[in-house]
Amino acid sequence: MVESLFESRFVVPGYTSFIIQGGEAVLHPQCGEILLAVQKQGFNYALLSNGLDSRRLVDFVEKFNIENVTLSLDGCPSTYMKVRGVDGYGSVIKSIEELKKTKTAVTIAYTINPWNCREDYIHVSEIAKRYGVALKTVIYGDANIFNTDFKGYVFYDTSDLMKNDLEQKFVLLYKKWLAGARIPCTSIFDNTFVMPNGDVRLCHCSKVILGNLSKDSFDSIWLSKKTKKILRQHQTCNKCYGHCHRMYDLSMLDKAKFLPIFILKKLFCGGDIGLIVNELRRKS
Repeated sequence: MVESLFESRFVVPGYTSFIIQGGEAVLHPQCGEILLAVQKQGFNYALLSNGLDSRRLVDFVEKFNIENVTLSLDGCPSTYMKVRGVDGYGSVIKSIEELKKTKTAVTIAYTINPWNCREDYIHVSEIAKRYGVALKTVIYGDANIFNTDFKGYVFYDTSDLMKNDLEQKFVLLYKKWLAGARIPCTSIFDNTFVMPNGDVRLCHCSKVILGNLSKDSFDSIWLSKKTKKILRQHQTCNKCYGHCHRMYDLSMLDKAKFLPIFILKKLFCGGDIGLIVNELRRKS
């Protein structure tokens, strides 16, 4: 099914990017085949990992010349145990150390969640600084793909500790989103999510299925009247604050923030455009 994606007119080497994630992607029995298929086509791609099996992870990175790897780290050792349920902090640190010996670019993903705190963020940011790797901040959500039990929202502010301006705005605007601010969803017109069984989902926070690659080509799914209708219906959905979607939305608005608000409202259908753009225009 992966190969069928490469036949799409929308999948272009040098432009299209793939993010390979799980679960834990390196444990999938066909992970090597998937990575090889993507590598042969010359696509940009990144691998998301929990970093618990450093030997297997590094083997994949070196064998398939993976250029970008993101590892999850949510706090100090005791917090990691509480969040993840396993004593894996040391394994993640080992993965960072081993990956630094390769040519891959390493990013740590820190998730603000109900079981960690601001001090954990400071700890992880110091780890990122020590090893010279990037740090991105994600905010916990009950995304359907992760089968989460906890339903609710959590927030503590780390924006004053962040160096990346757009990441900082991502955190600041989350509080406004919780208070009811409507952010238009533009990412669904450019990104999609493919499950292991071939389901093409609207996004990783939704159960809406656009089609299945074992039955139809990606182009027939993406260009169908059904998909076009679903995209129009959900561009003002505002039900999630997923990092991969909202960072895209904020990036698009950030690039256009110099335009008058009335024009932006026409370009980005719906939402509290004025509030969002004023925040993006504000200097950190």
